Amino acid sequence: MPIALSVLGSSTFVLFVLFVLFKKEAANGARIVLPGVREHLDNAVLKLGSVIVNTFEYIGAGTFRATIHYILHQVLGVVIGGLTRAQKKLYELYERHTRIVRDKHRSENVTHLNEIAAHKEETALSDGEKQKLKSHQ
Repeated sequence: MPIALSVLGSSTFVLFVLFVLFKKEAANGARIVLPGVREHLDNAVLKLGSVIVNTFEYIGAGTFRATIHYILHQVLGVVIGGLTRAQKKLYELYERHTRIVRDKHRSENVTHLNEIAAHKEETALSDGEKQKLKSHQ
């Protein structure tokens, strides 16, 4: 714990000294401590910043556009997949409906008399049975 307190105390002291130093420099309008080195560091930071900005402008614009296109293509792919599944389901429903209508039309053509005629044919006597019945009469 004492190490943490000493680090906190020294950091606070350095921060206070820098604050006072920068206040004095702002009041004077010139740097007091190491003006040449600090100006060189400022220039290096400005060059690095301009390189980073130019790089991001060069790479960033194309990357952003490519990302938007990628996302758009992914969304459209999902939409097409959904439409394909919906088309298959609708086609299955259409086929089912067509089958139901076709079966209904067939069943409407079958009447009670048609059923009686079909039963008569199923239970009809053969020629031999008919001859046998005539001979018994």
